[in-house]
This record gives sequence, C-alpha cells and structure tokens, in this order.
Amino acid sequence: MTRFGGFSPDNLSVYACLCDYTSYQDKYRMFARMAELGPRVYMFLLWGEHPRDLKVCANFRQMPPFNCGWKNGRWGALKSLLREHWDPARPSVTHDYVLPEVGLGLRHRWTLTRRPLVRNIVTMVSPVIEYFVTGEWAPRDSVPLMWKEYLYYLVGWTWQYCTVEAGSAYMADGIACNTEGIIRSLRRHLGIRGKPVEFVPDEIDTRLWRPVKGDRAGLGLSEKGPILLFVGNLMRRKGFDIAIRALALVRQKHPNAKLVVRGRLEETKTEWFREVIQETATGDAVIFMGKMPFEKLLTLYCSADMLILPTRHEGSPRVVKEGMACGIPIVTSPISGNRASDPDEEALVIVDTWSPKDYAEAVERVLDDRDFARARGEAGIRVARNKFSLDRVARLNLDFYQKVFAVT
Repeated sequence: MTRFGGFSPDNLSVYACLCDYTSYQDKYRMFARMAELGPRVYMFLLWGEHPRDLKVCANFRQMPPFNCGWKNGRWGALKSLLREHWDPARPSVTHDYVLPEVGLGLRHRWTLTRRPLVRNIVTMVSPVIEYFVTGEWAPRDSVPLMWKEYLYYLVGWTWQYCTVEAGSAYMADGIACNTEGIIRSLRRHLGIRGKPVEFVPDEIDTRLWRPVKGDRAGLGLSEKGPILLFVGNLMRRKGFDIAIRALALVRQKHPNAKLVVRGRLEETKTEWFREVIQETATGDAVIFMGKMPFEKLLTLYCSADMLILPTRHEGSPRVVKEGMACGIPIVTSPISGNRASDPDEEALVIVDTWSPKDYAEAVERVLDDRDFARARGEAGIRVARNKFSLDRVARLNLDFYQKVFAVT
C-alpha cells in the first residue's frame, strides 16, 4: 500500500475544497471514492450545499456549508472549521482547485508558513497566464473585442486569474495539472522549479455520464436534420465563431443541420457572436438552450449527432470527456488537453487547424459515414471508462501526494 513519509493512507487526512457541487460533481465524487481507499477526506464547498442523495463512506466528511471569501469574516469561518477538525498528529494534505483556500487556512496565521506534516496541493486546470502571453484572449481571426471586453480581460482577468494563479503556484508544495501544456506554461512563464509538478487527468463519473435514449421532442428540438452540439462558455477562445462558420458550410450539403448551443455569456454579457450569425445567415439554425438540470443535459448530449468544440486555447475540456462517456462523436481541436485525452485518436476527430472549412469537412465525414461515427462513439465510451474513472484518478492523486511528501 502507498505510504506517505512513513505513514499509511489510513492515517492521512485530505482537506479538499471545490467551488460548488453542481459545477464539480465529478471531482466531488472522486474525493468520495478516495475516502474509500483509506484517507479521511474533509470536503469543503465555497458555495452551495452538499448533495443529499450521494452515499458516502464514513471516512468522507461533508463540512458545514458557508459562503467562503475575504469579506464579512466568511474566510475566518473556514479557518475555524479547519482548526476544529485538524489533527496536528496526522499527516495532512490540503487540495485546492486554483484558489488556495484550505491551503492558506492550514498555514500559520501570521507567517503563512507551512505547518509540520501538512502539504499543500493545488490543481491547475487552465493555462491562464499563457492565454494572455500568446494573445489568445483577443484572437486575430475572430470578431474584434469591444472596449468593455478589453477592460474585463486586462483588469478583471489579470488580477483574478493571473495574479491568483501565480500566487497559488508559488505557495503550493505540489501542483497537479490536467494537461502537459499547463506544466510547460508554469515552467516557462512562472519559472516553477524544484517542486513536484505532475500531470493528473480530470475524472468523469461514467455512472452519471453514460449513453441514454435521446429525446429531441422532449427538448423542443426538431427531429428533422442533424444536430451539432456546442457546450461551453460563449467565448472567442472556445471557438464558437468557428463552429458557426462551419455550420454554414455544412448546410450547403445538409440544409437542415442545426447548431444547438448550451452555454453562457461572459460577465461582460457581450453577444459578439451575433455578428458572425448575421454574416453567415444562420440565424434560424443556431439554437440557444437555457440552463437545464443534469438529466436534461445528459439527454441533450445523447440527442445530438456530434459534439463540436473548435477551442483555441484551454486546458483539458471537460465537455469532451462528457461527450466521450455519452458515446457521441466529437470534432475538436488539437490543443494539448485533447491530445492527452485521446493520444491515439481512437475516439476524437481532431482537426489540426482552426479553419471553418476543415471543421466542416470533419463534420460531414461524421454525418455521411455512420459506421465511422458509431466506431468513434464506442471508442469514446471505452476511453472514458479506462482513463478517467473515479477510482483511477483518485489513486493517481494519492500517488502524487506520496511524491510530494517524499521530496518536500
């Protein structure tokens, strides 16, 4: 059994922190699985409630919910909870996602130095600093940014993400990254050296994300014509404009094709993509779906002919893993996260450019060759179950904890 600096996992405490359950239900369930492997796991949520219908083992402790932040003493509430449940005699790991909430909470109050037997782990899921350095926040081949978008990116994102990401990386004893690209970015742009930095893939709960019977009528969608599904924030870096332009080309051969969109606007609420829809005359073929419960989203995935995600820049898109687990073909871009998810390209149809014409050709291949589409969907299910299962990712995280204890 893996040991931690001379300690068994049965004697390890893990203090994990996620933003909320709804957005991170797979990670939440991965930590619940980790608790079944021996460690005592304390789960903190910055916002919202813990799930009431999830069966967990005795080692998994759901901490009282609270709105965590720096104002009105809410962050102090986190520190109080940590002090109440922290056993200084047990080796402990704090595991945060981007924001080092519990990591700071278990540091000395005034010096912020690490306590004995405590190691701080931060998981990085998006190379935000590289995003700015490369200029992908304002891609030249997309619609130009408006002035309020410039302010949002240069002021809001620079502080909220770049500064926090850098501070989190420097503070952590170990950094888990969901792509090799993020590891390269941390070393190139932040000079991270001398601490464990390792690739640990995202997880997917294949008991949740699975093939189910599609129901277009129940979703208010037409049964006529193919459906291309786009899931994600409506940002330029997600390649939403490329998907719209590819749809226009696909409709020349498949005039009833539609692009169904499940996403949300950024904080600026700028509908920059309307210009692309008007230019391509696809207004009646781009259908925006509102917020929906998980069961309805699962049905939406399985009602589509494929998922299209021409993302220009990000870590490892979770929607790609969701689509694979649901067994639908996926046409996507060659970012490092997609390459890592399916290095042999058994499941993903990876387009090596960001040309709408090339995406349209890939989409048409999926639509016109049903055997090809079926094989990709079946391979996606296998890849999701073999590479991203809760058990495998929980064990990979435990192995990473061991390495951090061994070298720090």
